[in-house]
Amino acid sequence: MANTCFILLALLFSACAGSKQAARPASSDPEAPCYLLRAGCPDSGTDGDRQLLDHVSRPRQEEWRRFDAAASAFNVADGVDRAEAELLGRAYFSWQLGGCGAVDDAQDASTEWRMPLRFGFSGARLPDPIRVDKTTGIVSYAKGPQIQPFALLQIERARLKENLRRFAR
Repeated sequence: MANTCFILLALLFSACAGSKQAARPASSDPEAPCYLLRAGCPDSGTDGDRQLLDHVSRPRQEEWRRFDAAASAFNVADGVDRAEAELLGRAYFSWQLGGCGAVDDAQDASTEWRMPLRFGFSGARLPDPIRVDKTTGIVSYAKGPQIQPFALLQIERARLKENLRRFAR
């Protein structure tokens, strides 16, 4: 069963293998996305399975630490800088777009930051960027709702906490 599950999940993963997201896994291990998929299979209780789950949970814990530090330091009163805009842009992408793809680095566009999006197997650039207002921090996308920065950070915080819960032992 475990081998069959791994093979099926690996085939599902290959559909996104060419995306920028797949090229930049949360871990330095290029196989980390495959391990993440494998973690969805029943645990046979072997040492190998436990090591695999550790390999999956550690990057989620590090992702949480980085996010929590950046979100805790976020302050719209002093304006939104590039790093804060990228934090918000990536959170918006996870919330509204998800799936295969990635957010490119924030580009300065006078009163806002613009983050081009890449989507799908080829990592094709989408025509509309995610936008973050430099003064208010409001995040928007042409085909999605606007959201206040702190509301978006709460949504991302909940998503990451769920990831920790799901992959914790």
